[in-house]
Amino acid sequence: MRKNYTYPFVFLALAAVAPLHLQAAAEGEAETEVELVDAELAAARGSLTGVVLDDARHAVPGAVVYIRSLNLGVVSGTDGSFSLRGIPEGTYEVCVTYVGYDPICQTYDVHKGETIRCEFLLHEGVAIGNVVVSGIVEGQRRALTLQKNNDGVSNIVAADQMSRFADANIGDAMKRIPGINVQYDQGEARFGQVRGTSPDLTSVTLNGNRLPSAEGDSRAAQLDLIPTDMIQTIEVNKVVTADMDGDAIGGAVNLVTKNSPYRQTLSANAGAGYNPISQRVTFNGSVSWGSRFFKDRLGVMAAVAYHNNPIGSDNIEATWKEDDNGNAYVDEFEVRQYYVHRERQSYSLSLDWKFNENHKIELRGMYNRRNDWENRYRLTYKDITPDADGTATAYLRRQTKGGAPDTKFARLERQQTADIALGGEHNLGWLGVEWGFDYARASEDRPNERYIGLESDEDNPIRFDVDLSDEREPRFEPLDPSRMELNATNFIKLDELTESFSEIEETEYKAHVDLRARLFTGQFAGTLKAGYKFQDKDKSKYITFYDVEPVDEESFIRQAMAGGNIYDATRRNFYAGDYTAGDFVNKKYLSRLDFNDASQFSLSRNPMEEAENYEGHESIHAAYLRYDQQFGNRLKLIAGLRLEHTLFDYTGHALNVDAEEENITSTPVSRKTTYDNWLPSVLLKYEPMDNMVLRASFTTTLA
Repeated sequence: MRKNYTYPFVFLALAAVAPLHLQAAAEGEAETEVELVDAELAAARGSLTGVVLDDARHAVPGAVVYIRSLNLGVVSGTDGSFSLRGIPEGTYEVCVTYVGYDPICQTYDVHKGETIRCEFLLHEGVAIGNVVVSGIVEGQRRALTLQKNNDGVSNIVAADQMSRFADANIGDAMKRIPGINVQYDQGEARFGQVRGTSPDLTSVTLNGNRLPSAEGDSRAAQLDLIPTDMIQTIEVNKVVTADMDGDAIGGAVNLVTKNSPYRQTLSANAGAGYNPISQRVTFNGSVSWGSRFFKDRLGVMAAVAYHNNPIGSDNIEATWKEDDNGNAYVDEFEVRQYYVHRERQSYSLSLDWKFNENHKIELRGMYNRRNDWENRYRLTYKDITPDADGTATAYLRRQTKGGAPDTKFARLERQQTADIALGGEHNLGWLGVEWGFDYARASEDRPNERYIGLESDEDNPIRFDVDLSDEREPRFEPLDPSRMELNATNFIKLDELTESFSEIEETEYKAHVDLRARLFTGQFAGTLKAGYKFQDKDKSKYITFYDVEPVDEESFIRQAMAGGNIYDATRRNFYAGDYTAGDFVNKKYLSRLDFNDASQFSLSRNPMEEAENYEGHESIHAAYLRYDQQFGNRLKLIAGLRLEHTLFDYTGHALNVDAEEENITSTPVSRKTTYDNWLPSVLLKYEPMDNMVLRASFTTTLA
């Protein structure tokens, strides 16, 4: 399909020319005068940089800093800093506004080629005696102010808000944001869905850099890897502008780590609980410390968090079908018991060095690790066949999931992410320059994942009384309960005995440079922003999967069901209903089997499972133009165009299966290609009154 890409260029051209026509139309009117910055004027301009703080000298993000006479303004960043560039020589009143605080104005003399350092201390706007309102209200206020002042449609969650609830990870905190849904795993939010889209259609970034994914079949970032204690704010942008990554159909979630404070600060918290399924105590704690040194030139912020969460779940699952008469019946039914132990560790460090008011560099790093140990006991009613008398027949499978002795006899899933970013900000008079380099890595390891399954006689199925009066909880009562017992008489077949090793790794290198220039001031102020970004990604998935066959299967089955090797997974208070799980092969017996002993077992590789293996390489070159045009104090237009050139080279596997499904092989298949995407965007922001903001947007994104 061919596309016409002419209109984005025409639109940008019109956006750039429009202010010139407005200048001509307003000529002679001082209050609407537009000043075009040429080389001569640029040299005669100065800059204002500084920071916005509250009474406790904490950074205030999202405050509006403006010079009304020039219709020139910016919003303070996550560390409270701001920069106003390209200011003509003269004396100006600079004002700061923020929801819940008294407005503050200060006068500065701006001289050509000079950068003036400003510091604004905001004070509470309402004081009632000696009552001090802070904490939760302060966090909400800052988040709402950021949302109001952002150009696009966004939602902000501050650390103070997250502390209101017992949210262990970022996913749990995001579920409280309007328009956000999360996908759960064992009761914890793992993936975020923005505006109903799939999680892999949402861009998740850390301080503006895309997070890699430790999932083998998805680009979705695992939100449950990052504790809430490590994050200062969560920014959910539902509208993507040209200066943001284009692969964000659902939206973009930016996680901002804690910034260096403007005074020494130390905070710690701890909590504990009890899980009734695992019958163990849960614990979480975190510590953060920050300060500034060398006359406030060096800022340091360090944080560490630890979560120990032994949990579990009870689960039933049913597969329904219809018979020839249209009557629904259960074709397969499972009773599952999970025991899960999750341990998280997270470390972050932020350093920034201010050479002077015009130049600053920053180094940030974060490391997260989650160990997930899981045992699962699954009872399956297979091939359920209903009869007219209200009974049904089925045969049974009993499966145990485990690992190795050094993985606590459980399946271990270890996911890790690391991100290191170096960046700088430079004020060159009317021109601002930002640059950065970033390295990120995500991995998942699953060593010695083992399964054993025993099966009853398929040719001599068990008969059950069936009760489907409650479709949420189907009931199957055996006419002969003794046939449910796990012994050599009832379970005569080894359904499965497997071991697998899985490794997933994704690494990314990124570099970017952004230029920002103020072209016009006055009632029709205009700003042009341009930039380039390079991303290079490698991702791989390797599975080694063994089907294990005992040399003497009959003897092995008897040994597996010997008295000391049996575990009763029945729980009295099974939360999914009054179900009996019964006996299973003990996880320790499964873990201690020596599959490398050729006298007991033979191993064969499974090509169907290993066909999921792949290697991939991706490179993206992106360039963009963004133009912000102000129409008076109430209306703002943002127009942008982004070009992304993508090259990818992937090698996967084609599965070859013969007609009898006996001879199965896989062969490598590679594909290499390039493509371009032009991504135009238009945003309008209108403020009919001080406490109302209307926004409209047209954006183009990709997956």
